[in-house]
Amino acid sequence: VHDSVDIDVDVCYNIGRVAEIVTQSIKDVPTNFERLFDVKFDLPLNSELTIGPDLQNQQPMSSATTCRAFSKGAI
Repeated sequence: VHDSVDIDVDVCYNIGRVAEIVTQSIKDVPTNFERLFDVKFDLPLNSELTIGPDLQNQQPMSSATTCRAFSKGAI
């Protein structure tokens, strides 16, 4: 199964911080699921983050990705 979540972020908002929040939220799903429903969550969850001006021009997100590079069209 493949799902995607698209998050539109202002170019000069802290893109790295948004990526950290999204990644941590995905990692927390099993723990929160078990806490809320008292049922073991036994399904691996992985996340991949990409960044780009539109869906057809995406590149992998890395810790080196900066607002400046994005706003100058480097990404």
